[in-house]
Amino acid sequence: MAKVLYIAFLVLCFISRTISVPGESLIWSRITLADIIGIFALIVTIPKFIQAFKRLKSIPQVYFVAMILVLGLVLTSFFSLYPLTTVVEVVIVFYLLLLSLGIYLTFKDSPVTVLFNYLMLSVILFTGIGFYDLVAEQIGLHRIFPVAKYPGVLISGFKNTGQAGSFYMIVFLLLIPLRFSKLNAMLSKREQWMLNVSLFCCIITFTTLGKYSVIYGLLFGLLLFIIYARKKNVVVFTVFTTIFIFCFLSVLKVTLPSAYHRVTFKFENRVVNTELNSKGNGFIEDNFTAAFTAFNENPFTGCGLGTFHCKYHTHEVHSTYLKMLGETGLIGSVLYIVFMLFFLRLFPISWKQAKNPYTHYLQFLLPLVIGALVTWIYTYHLRKREFWILVAVVLIIAYKQKDCDLKQLEL
Repeated sequence: MAKVLYIAFLVLCFISRTISVPGESLIWSRITLADIIGIFALIVTIPKFIQAFKRLKSIPQVYFVAMILVLGLVLTSFFSLYPLTTVVEVVIVFYLLLLSLGIYLTFKDSPVTVLFNYLMLSVILFTGIGFYDLVAEQIGLHRIFPVAKYPGVLISGFKNTGQAGSFYMIVFLLLIPLRFSKLNAMLSKREQWMLNVSLFCCIITFTTLGKYSVIYGLLFGLLLFIIYARKKNVVVFTVFTTIFIFCFLSVLKVTLPSAYHRVTFKFENRVVNTELNSKGNGFIEDNFTAAFTAFNENPFTGCGLGTFHCKYHTHEVHSTYLKMLGETGLIGSVLYIVFMLFFLRLFPISWKQAKNPYTHYLQFLLPLVIGALVTWIYTYHLRKREFWILVAVVLIIAYKQKDCDLKQLEL
């Protein structure tokens, strides 16, 4: 039952629209259908939690460090501008941490392909729905999901492009090493075909979204990945993908002009036209400066997680690192850095590519995660469901990596 609920949670994460209208309720405006399914999944997993906490060694260190981070955030809430708001933010992080632990405990002994298969199927399904909605919007048919803020935006079940870009980025990061590492040999022919289709879906979604905070991180991570992989098929894939993107844009111009206009507008706004881009830069500069102001006024505890926009700016801090600094001060920032260091320790660092397929997968994933660190300069990832899914998958792979090493030693 737990597996079914967690799989339902993974699939429904592609629908981020909340139960209540944003801003209408402190609680219901933050909860999605996936979150409700996740609560039931946690309830069903209680016996596994009890058993795991009786044998503490069965719980990865990363989760204990994450729990210490949550306790630090609880401490900062006593000094928050709006303690209730901060408590809600901390509860969200803790809830996602428990979900990640639940996924780990439930799937660590299952075949490695189980979670990947459902992520791939979900990407294919919701990309198809997203493009159907774009077509329906253009020719006047009924959409499956409500219209986006602007015409020509491919967001499928997501509430906005930021959420869509962030989720697709994490799925893409997880699938690329699966495609090119030695773990690929464990996939069936049907799963390999599905993997290629899902990567194709991610690429056309990134192209149509035009979310440059995600694209910059992806490009940086992919460059590191190409350098590290040193494989001909990676270079061929990169060249083919580049050509395909230009061809896809040409087709988009003819078939979905509203989407094409959105893509070109974003490109001119974020990359080419410095006059337009200065407005965006001004927002980021003001936003980041205000985060330092919040830190200077509350250096140890910050202004309180989730309260920044109530006093210092019209929006929340558009950066994980500066958000932690401004809203949680030195206490939260130091604990966050420790947590991320423990997470990054899971990735083997070696120029020589491992024979163990799980180790090889983690080696290939590391450059892409470094790219995600670049993206997180502009986004807040601790509150994202996809980040904690990433943590769970990495820990499951690390668990299987150790098990595979032990079996090789026995031989």
